[in-house]
Amino acid sequence: MTDTPLKHVVFIPGISWGHVHPGIKTSLRMVKKFEDLFISLFVIESEVPKVTKYLDARPSTFSNRIKIIVAPSSGESPYQISLAKVFEGILVQLEKSFELWITEELERTTEARMDGLLVSKPSWIIEDQQTGGVSLACKHIHKLPIVSWWSTTAASLISRHGNEENGHGGRIFDYISQRRDVPFDEAPETYLQEVADRLIRIPGIPIHHEWELIPQYIPLIISAIVPLHERGANMLKNIDMVVCCATFEMVH
Repeated sequence: MTDTPLKHVVFIPGISWGHVHPGIKTSLRMVKKFEDLFISLFVIESEVPKVTKYLDARPSTFSNRIKIIVAPSSGESPYQISLAKVFEGILVQLEKSFELWITEELERTTEARMDGLLVSKPSWIIEDQQTGGVSLACKHIHKLPIVSWWSTTAASLISRHGNEENGHGGRIFDYISQRRDVPFDEAPETYLQEVADRLIRIPGIPIHHEWELIPQYIPLIISAIVPLHERGANMLKNIDMVVCCATFEMVH
């Protein structure tokens, strides 16, 4: 057996379990399919116990090629603290933590081994569109290609962000995110005032009303989407590729 280094990909899932879980599942699928692949999973600290438990229940033949990288946080779940702190603090903390880790990883001079396997330095970064460019903040340092990972269908991505030729259905989120005078907690009320019955026509997507982008009004969801929309739009302008991956798993 030759001691050929494994290809190294960094995966940054979202900050909530609803995004971390499919991120782990996708990582496992990747290492199962590509035997020469190693993945560093950059996970927020509060979700690490769940990730560890999940991977421990999987065959080590594959899971030993996935390494959990802990992104320090307050230790609290994002939904146990204020939304303002989540999006103004946690994402900034993630950016700082990632910059430190990726810099050390790329500057190391000794060979990295995991369970006896030789691992090369990172060559690609896959980041959840939810985080809106954590890896972009330090791209001037790592200079690695970045892939946006959208954890549902391509149709939903196009409906939300569209393209330059045909526009998109996220007009209302553009409007609210650009209104600097709208406080974070008033975004849901502004959404209700602005959302309309206007029809959205995007080639390849069924015609739908603007309000159907979020068919069920949940203030928490609106408050979460608005600040991330602007980050997400910027991320799509500065990445190398987009991957859409709908992952479902029954949990008993």
